[in-house]
Amino acid sequence: MRTQALIRTFSLTCLIIGGPSLTTLLALEPVQPDNEQAWDLKHYLPKDFSVKPVYFPTYTTSPGNLLGDGVQRDAFDLQMKSSIPGGLMGEAQVGQSVALSQTDRLFQNQKNQLMRFKVAGNAGFIQYGSEYRSVGQGYRPQPGAATYRLDQEATESWVEHKFSSWFSIKGLHSEYTNNVAMDPNRPRTTTSLNGAETTFMIPSGPSLTLSYMTGTAETKRLNMPGQAQESMVDQYSASLDYRHEWWDVSLSSSMVASRNKAASDQQMENAYHALSVSFRPNDHVWISPSVSYGQDRYKWNGERVTYPMTSLSMLWSSLFGLVDFSSYTSYMGMKSTAGSADNIAIYSISSFIYNLGPIKNERYLSFDIIHNSYNDNIYRRYSTDENTIRLVYNVKRF
Repeated sequence: MRTQALIRTFSLTCLIIGGPSLTTLLALEPVQPDNEQAWDLKHYLPKDFSVKPVYFPTYTTSPGNLLGDGVQRDAFDLQMKSSIPGGLMGEAQVGQSVALSQTDRLFQNQKNQLMRFKVAGNAGFIQYGSEYRSVGQGYRPQPGAATYRLDQEATESWVEHKFSSWFSIKGLHSEYTNNVAMDPNRPRTTTSLNGAETTFMIPSGPSLTLSYMTGTAETKRLNMPGQAQESMVDQYSASLDYRHEWWDVSLSSSMVASRNKAASDQQMENAYHALSVSFRPNDHVWISPSVSYGQDRYKWNGERVTYPMTSLSMLWSSLFGLVDFSSYTSYMGMKSTAGSADNIAIYSISSFIYNLGPIKNERYLSFDIIHNSYNDNIYRRYSTDENTIRLVYNVKRF
């Protein structure tokens, strides 16, 4: 008989956080106030080298201390750029978003990490470069930062020629692998593609990018050692970006068709669509909803695996002239028609922050309400339901 359990926890936490000021320790100049604390080190380093460390003490998705364990868990992002010999520019970035639960913090930290390295050059008539990145399934980028496909480890190389300020063509080679955290219950697919991409940019308007790539894919079952399945792959992608003074819109869509080399009748289709919007109606309010939907369809047996996700972030500074309000809610699901997966994860945090001094987010009181639940209808022993009410008195950020 299979043991089934549902973990339910509720905690009330009162925290006092203190320590020396990071600004004092580094003696740096803040470049972005508000809830983001970032410093540009260009005045302290050679002119061709820059470092930008960023952390978000009141980042809307940060549960801070999980279940009162006393461990600080702020979102963190470190970016470095430097010119290197040969007229090249190098970039490096590491990021860590907070775990959504105690279990994630202890066992699945890799799901919340970003690592990226890039080298690029400009020969006048062509631009070229190569980039490596690893993005965890649960990584959440800082507000305003570039977004990448989640749960993907990839290497990309390109050569690009810009015919004008509004039209360019790029040749691409890409290798990427999913299941970054090496979850034994999920297959791991490595895909190698070659193709071309073209971008149209309208001045003060939207930009449209279209691409076609073709190549091979190799899929392995980590919990079932054996011969990997090799497939031929065709990928079609399109993305549209439009940035305005008060709002931003990003829409992307990709279709991947693959067929087994050893059995041509075994064909699979993957579709992924994502939409994110940011609204800034005034200097005090920021709202950002996003939604994505993915589907794997196995034609030979009719199985479909769907994984929808939606999130809503809100920030309202100086609410009623007294407090800052921030909120983040996300919904993630995965379901297979064959019964191999059926789970839903819901996370929500709402914070009311009262600043106690003239400098925002340095000394404050924060009242947080946090809900985190994971419901697995296949492996019920992994289901959790956590609720936390937390009062934080921040004496000094360090």
